[in-house]
Amino acid sequence: MGVGQSVLLEGFQEHRDRPRGNETIESVTFDASTSSTDLAALVDRFTVAGRLSQKAAAKLHDRIRKLIDAEADGKTPKILKALNRLREETADVELVPDAEVRDILTRDVDELLDRLPGGQG
Repeated sequence: MGVGQSVLLEGFQEHRDRPRGNETIESVTFDASTSSTDLAALVDRFTVAGRLSQKAAAKLHDRIRKLIDAEADGKTPKILKALNRLREETADVELVPDAEVRDILTRDVDELLDRLPGGQG
C-alpha cells in the first residue's frame, strides 16, 4: 500500500430468525480505501451532484494536485504539509458549506494523515 492510500476495515453482524426457531448469524468484514486520487474523484462527484461549487472544486483540486506531487517526491514532511493544507480547505465552512460533504472529505484526509509518521494518529 502506498503512502497516499489507507484502508478502513469495517464489519457488522446480521442476525436473522428463520422458520422453525432456527437462527442464522452472518459476519461480514469489508474494507474501503482512500487515496489522493480517490479524493479527487469525490470532489468531482460532489461537484456534478451540485453539492460543491465549481470554485471550491477548483481550489480543492489544486490542493490535491500539490498532494499528488508531494507523494511523487516521496518526502513525508512535504506530504504532511500538503495534507494539512488540504484538510484546512476541506474543513472550511465557507468553501464547503454542505456539512456532509465537508465531513466525508475531511474524514478521508484524516485517514491519509493517520497513516503517515508524524500524522494525526
